Amino acid sequence: LFNFEDIPLISPFFASIPETYSAKKIIPVCSNYFLEESLIQNKNALFNLPSNGTVAGSALFSALMLTSGPVFLSGLDFSFIDCLSHVRPHSFDILLEQRADRINPVKNIYFNRNIFPSERFTGSKHNRRTSYALKTYGGWFASISRNISERCYFLDYFSNPPGHFKTISYNNAAKLLSPSLQSLPILSTINAPQKREIILRNFLLSLFRNFEKTKEECEVIIEGSELFKLLNNDYIFNLFLPDLLEFKKHFINITDKTATKKACSIIDKILFFLEDFLIYVQ
Repeated sequence: LFNFEDIPLISPFFASIPETYSAKKIIPVCSNYFLEESLIQNKNALFNLPSNGTVAGSALFSALMLTSGPVFLSGLDFSFIDCLSHVRPHSFDILLEQRADRINPVKNIYFNRNIFPSERFTGSKHNRRTSYALKTYGGWFASISRNISERCYFLDYFSNPPGHFKTISYNNAAKLLSPSLQSLPILSTINAPQKREIILRNFLLSLFRNFEKTKEECEVIIEGSELFKLLNNDYIFNLFLPDLLEFKKHFINITDKTATKKACSIIDKILFFLEDFLIYVQ
C-alpha cells in the first residue's frame, strides 16, 4: 500500500488502521453492523456495502459500485498450492509462525491444517486440491453470480468457473479495458484516524455511562429473569454472548443475590473492556 499514496483506501469504520496510514485518505464503509446503527447518524454520507464475511466479497461489490465497466478477479482460485491456501504475505502467517518450534516447524503446521480433509479441485485447469471450507467459500461466490456475472470475469484460471461467472484470457481482458481511466468523484474521503476517533471516543464514553447506569439498576434487582431482560441488549449479545448465555443457563431461575452479583460481574467486564478501548482513542 505504500506505493499507492494517492489512491484512497476503502475501510470499514471500525477497522484498526495502522498509524503509518494516518495521512492517507479513507473512504469509510458502512456495512450496517449493529454498532454502526447506533454510532452513525447519517449513513447516506458513507459508502454502503452489503455485509458479508469476506474481504474479497467486499472488494468485488466495491468494484461493481464504483465502476460501470468489466471487473476482473485474479488469484481467487478456491484451492491450495502445495499446502498453502492464501496469498503471501498473509496475517495468518504471523500467527502460525509464532506457534512453530523445533519439533513442530511451520511447514508441519501448514501441512496438518490444510492437507486433510481435501479433494481434487475439478474447476481448475491445474492439478490442485480444495477443502470443505474453500468449497463453501466458492459456493458463496456462485450464489451471488447470477445478477453480476455479465460484468465479472475470472482471469485465465478456471476451466469451469463458479456459478454464472465467466473465465477470460489476459489478452481478451486487455481488449475490454478502456484506453483511458478517469477518476470517479462520487465518494467523499476523511482524514483517518482523527475525525473517526473523535466520533468513536464520544460514542464509547456515552456507552460507558449507560452501562454504569445499568449496573446501578442491576444492583437493586434479584429476579434472574428480570436481570436477563436488562442484560439482553445488542452490545452484550454481540460482544459478550458467552457471558450472557452462561448467565441464562445458571441464573435465570435464581431469586437471590447470586444472580445480581453475576449480572454485575458481567457489566464490570464490559466496563473494563470499554476502558481499555478508550485508551486507543485518546
